[in-house]
Amino acid sequence: MVKQAFWRKSRFFVIFYALIAACGMIFITFDWEFPLSVISTVWPVLISAYTVLDRFVDIRTTQNLPKGVMSMGELNKLIFIIFLCFFLFVESFVLTRFFDKNFCMGEFATAFGASIVTYVGGNKAIKGFKFSSPDSDKDGIPDSIQEEYYKWERQKRKERVSDEFINLGYFLDENEDLKKKI
Repeated sequence: MVKQAFWRKSRFFVIFYALIAACGMIFITFDWEFPLSVISTVWPVLISAYTVLDRFVDIRTTQNLPKGVMSMGELNKLIFIIFLCFFLFVESFVLTRFFDKNFCMGEFATAFGASIVTYVGGNKAIKGFKFSSPDSDKDGIPDSIQEEYYKWERQKRKERVSDEFINLGYFLDENEDLKKKI
């Protein structure tokens, strides 16, 4: 697997956006013009999308794992994002307290809350899917492979192949790629 440069990862852009918001709040304290209301309005949307989609990937991964196994992903990344949201909220709170300006505290509080809600909710969803598996009839064969086997079996019966040669072993011998998935 090729290691991707940090600046090409989505987390880099979330951090970059947060730095712009943090610097923007400082700029406003010096009476410089800065579109903080626009930046802060997009921030909760960005955070929600980032955390929800991160948890969604692990939910889908867990759905395809054997029963009792789950994929939690890299939780440290999301915990860092939660603390990043907390930092921006605290910065906006402190600056609002000491300066008579609008530092969009509500938007930063919303992002902080959304990051926690999606983190906790996503983790609970992943744990819920831990009890499902790609093998609904619990016979040890994933349903997608079993469906392919049934198609193969019907075809062999149409071809009038003897029943002793129509079984899962012969099917897997003909389909090496599926054999690796069991």
